[in-house]
Amino acid sequence: MAHATTPTHGKTCRVEKNSVVMEFTEGWTIHAEVDLEMIARQGKNWKEKLAGMGDWNGSFSGQLVLGNTEQKAIVDNIINATPGTKLIDVEFNLDTSSNYFSGDCFVKNIDINAPVDGKLGFTVNIEGNDVLSLNP
Repeated sequence: MAHATTPTHGKTCRVEKNSVVMEFTEGWTIHAEVDLEMIARQGKNWKEKLAGMGDWNGSFSGQLVLGNTEQKAIVDNIINATPGTKLIDVEFNLDTSSNYFSGDCFVKNIDINAPVDGKLGFTVNIEGNDVLSLNP
């Protein structure tokens, strides 16, 4: 029997590491792409492409709460004495923790903002390392 499908609301999408959902996140973005090389030949009017290697990156943002263990671990990942530790099997949950994108990644940068009229916020940009998987 076929299962009904419906759109997923972003309020259910969370970032998870080591089976622990990161609190106070406000959203995430995943970008996947494939390298394309142009194949140019004389006598042709249209470009052709040759598919190369895949790559992915993304970001997630939220309210900065360094008392949250998972948030602090992400910040420590880039500002400690040896930045750039690879994060293993980070999950980007969809509607439940059993439906997610996952992969290994590096923290590329963190932006922390402290507006005078609001709460502290953060944005983490990541670079994928190897394959991005989807577990539907």
